[in-house]
Amino acid sequence: MSKIEQLIKEKCPNGVNKVSLGSLMKRIKEKNYKDSGLNIVYSVTKDKGIVKSDDLHDFNVYSTNLSNYNILRYNQYAYNPARLNIGSIARLKDNNPGLVSPMYVIFELDNTKIINKYFELLLFSKQVFNDMLCFVEQGARFRFDYNNWNKIFILLPPIEIQEEIVRILDKFSELEAELEAELEARKKQYEFWKEKKLCNNCKHVKLDDLCEKISNINWKTNQKTYQYIDLSSVNKENNFIMETTSINSLNAPSRAKQIVKEGDVLFGTTRPMLKRITIIGKEFDNQICSTGYCVLRVNKTKVLPRWLFYNLQTNKYYHYINSNQQGTSYPSISDSLVKKYKIPVPPLEEQERIVKILDKFDKLINDISEGIPAEIEARRKQYEYYRNKLLSFKEF
Repeated sequence: MSKIEQLIKEKCPNGVNKVSLGSLMKRIKEKNYKDSGLNIVYSVTKDKGIVKSDDLHDFNVYSTNLSNYNILRYNQYAYNPARLNIGSIARLKDNNPGLVSPMYVIFELDNTKIINKYFELLLFSKQVFNDMLCFVEQGARFRFDYNNWNKIFILLPPIEIQEEIVRILDKFSELEAELEAELEARKKQYEFWKEKKLCNNCKHVKLDDLCEKISNINWKTNQKTYQYIDLSSVNKENNFIMETTSINSLNAPSRAKQIVKEGDVLFGTTRPMLKRITIIGKEFDNQICSTGYCVLRVNKTKVLPRWLFYNLQTNKYYHYINSNQQGTSYPSISDSLVKKYKIPVPPLEEQERIVKILDKFDKLINDISEGIPAEIEARRKQYEYYRNKLLSFKEF
């Protein structure tokens, strides 16, 4: 018998009581009218919790007159009733009290009945979130009034069981945090190796001298069906193609011109797509891409496609395209300017050796099926499974 099963048997063998979340809360309305001397202004975020507004924005987003702002103290919660649907609710864990916008609702919990961390588990559970959506005010904007907390009911176990559930789930969170830290460290290591290994002390050659000509498709004579790779198809973080659409001569967009082959390197030539870069694999061979891409097809007797792919991910290359953009509304770089860029061209054997090293890093930090991201995703699913399981009780 696990510790939590033992606690349930001892503390609530017949089930647990159902209570409203509102009965566990006390609303706080402490205004800054009396010149409290407080000058820290907080913002509530979904991912970072409560943070200083000055750290979140490059400029002041709050009023110069703070007399009407609400005072927020240690262990109190704050949320904007119009933004609760995106998870913008958090507890002040800092001992330094501060101010929040008068639009915010502030409350604290009765910690003799529920501990803060257990409440936060409930808050982001499917049941409570779905209940919140049921009680929003009808109208153009989402709004969740404070009194609606009284309409949401949960099964509340004794404090000892709450603490054990929090302890178990904290272990999962710690494992995920460790993986996130490892992923960040690997990314830095990857960038270091990429910049270092690709700066070879060898001859640098213009892309124009390394690439072959690519012809555009003629839809009047070609009646085949293709997969279409648009600018939005490429994930900007991991550089892989997320999805495509089927096109033919009847529905093809005017910019669908270029037939790409396995090994072609594609990247956006217009902001904000300049860092969207990918390399065509077997699954997209002989497909169509947008003319919003620059397509580079290397002469494989001179350069490996992945050698070119990695060279176009360096800071040196990004500096080059940023320095040579043209236009104001939608800055872009032309194919001809891209092809004037020079990359180092060591012997093919050396290119292959370095590419193998970088491929291992790339797989480790970007592969959503077996790299660190896959392990992080598995931990998150495991956490959600156990959270839902541990928050389920028999009603008394």
